Amino acid sequence: MFCLFSFLGPNGGDCSYPVAWNDIQPKFGWWKIPEKERIANNSREVFAECLYAPACLGGINKKLADRHFEAAASTLHPNMTCSNALGFKNFSRLCHSCSNGYKRKGTNRCALCPPNQSDNWLLIMGGGFVMFIVLAVISGDAVNQAGKQTLSASIQKILLNYLQVVTLFSAFPLRWPKELEFLFEVQGAISTVGEHLLNPDCLTTSASGAELYYSKQQMFAVLPVIIACISFLIWYMYGVYSNHSFFKIRTNSTHTTPKDKFIITFTTILYLLYPTLCKNAFGLFDCKLIGGKYFLKIDLEEECYTGRHWNMMIFLGVGQLILYVIGLPLVVYVILHINRGTLKDHVTLARYGLFYGSYKTDRFFWVSLIFVSIC
Repeated sequence: MFCLFSFLGPNGGDCSYPVAWNDIQPKFGWWKIPEKERIANNSREVFAECLYAPACLGGINKKLADRHFEAAASTLHPNMTCSNALGFKNFSRLCHSCSNGYKRKGTNRCALCPPNQSDNWLLIMGGGFVMFIVLAVISGDAVNQAGKQTLSASIQKILLNYLQVVTLFSAFPLRWPKELEFLFEVQGAISTVGEHLLNPDCLTTSASGAELYYSKQQMFAVLPVIIACISFLIWYMYGVYSNHSFFKIRTNSTHTTPKDKFIITFTTILYLLYPTLCKNAFGLFDCKLIGGKYFLKIDLEEECYTGRHWNMMIFLGVGQLILYVIGLPLVVYVILHINRGTLKDHVTLARYGLFYGSYKTDRFFWVSLIFVSIC
């Protein structure tokens, strides 16, 4: 059987020339599913659309020519299915895996790693230092503004919410200009605690994409606990040094105690971390159907709902959904609801003013809705 016209061939197949059915090659932006997989999974799907079109080489694809100039000309290569020039591993599923010497950039792209490990460590340490400075400045400003309702604090919170939402656009599989990509990185570094500055993918070549992803999931899952311990230690030592015991009963209702400052620091950092926690929690459930089987979208070599992924999805995925995605907005709402009669008092405003200080007191729940919309 021969493929003579595009409308007679399978979706994603290049039928611009006469070719035997079994020898049909993919169009630009499509990937040919191995015959063994199709037979084993009893799938009639021959081609699957790639998550990032330029990663998959193929024949002319007029539908993508407006967005990707390569689609206007055939990019077929006899020994290559994926674009090595863009850092994708040849013959990987949907050309999604990154080659050795490349790291994941965003959701579906790859970027070149530094040439040696010392450069990798320097970048990670530099990113960690910048993240520490950002957190210190934002949390320090929140501590200084404790118990006050200022216009600058309201503008700062609105700006942070804006940056958190705009940063989500970087996950869209579009070919953003380099200048805009850099802007996304900067905005993400300021507004969220995530992988914009800290990305250890280049430190190892032996671990698979899924193994690295699961390791990051575990790290971010325990990060709130680590932040709580570090924040407590800092303000406890501050109390000892300043002769204001952390556990001393308050004697002045207008005084901001070390315990207040601990709560402010912890909640401010959680406020910045929340979008990343949401992204990680939902990422474990994000699977794509390819040739009759589901594969983890972050690493399409990892089969979903079985073995290692099943365990991670149940313990880390469901756990983070309950504790963070649902739990954090719910805890904030409960705390503010319990204290709704004292929202204008110094103590409540100092500790939790970040969440309601810019709103009318009868709209104290609004921040929980913002959390849900960001997530």
